[in-house]
Amino acid sequence: FDEQTTGKAGRYIGGFAAYDNGPLSVTVAYDQRNMGFTLGGISTAGKHNILTIGASYNLNVAKLTALAQQSKYEGNAFSGDAKFNNYALGASMPVGAGEFKLQYALYDQKAIDSKAHQLSLGYVHNLSKRTALYGTVAYVKNKDNSNLGLPTKGLTVAGPGLGDNQTGVQVGVRHAF
Repeated sequence: FDEQTTGKAGRYIGGFAAYDNGPLSVTVAYDQRNMGFTLGGISTAGKHNILTIGASYNLNVAKLTALAQQSKYEGNAFSGDAKFNNYALGASMPVGAGEFKLQYALYDQKAIDSKAHQLSLGYVHNLSKRTALYGTVAYVKNKDNSNLGLPTKGLTVAGPGLGDNQTGVQVGVRHAF
């Protein structure tokens, strides 16, 4: 709903559809956000559109996942139009009281003509129905002008530097109340 007092900045529209049938799950999501901001006394507006398509297939011994996402910024007077494509392939495999997880992601940053590759390996060990220990190791390899970093929960992390790589480790306890 348009709650803005001036212009269309801040408007959002989105939708999500899912199909689940046995071992196959497919999802499609789209969202569009109207943006507006002022920099150096100059105001600009634009749109940010994201289309995501995902799928998973459960083989019982492993669950395979795939994701494709396109993110577009349009009409921004400062940076112009920009497009980013992201792709991910993953698998999870139950082992005893836990689950191994593996994912490869490609970030195709068309706006800056660069790419980044990320590989993540994780394990979740269930202590009970509500409590689990988890750990993940991730590696991101930036190429050319890419400067993607591995984000941390609740924080925005600056990238390691143009074309530089980064490794991250995450460990924790999850408890559902």
